[in-house]
Amino acid sequence: MSHFFGPDGRAPHALVEVNDRIRHLMTKPATTERAEEYRELLSLWAEASRDEFERAA
Repeated sequence: MSHFFGPDGRAPHALVEVNDRIRHLMTKPATTERAEEYRELLSLWAEASRDEFERAA
């Protein structure tokens, strides 16, 4: 099971929302603006997923 899923087997709401926004963005034509928005969404995704990881002992 992915690290992004909680004990109930579902992804946290923030990750689902960012993933949906990325999917929608990828339906748009490739432009400089789309690339910038993609970078911003990846940053949000990384922030939302940060708490999902546990440090190895």
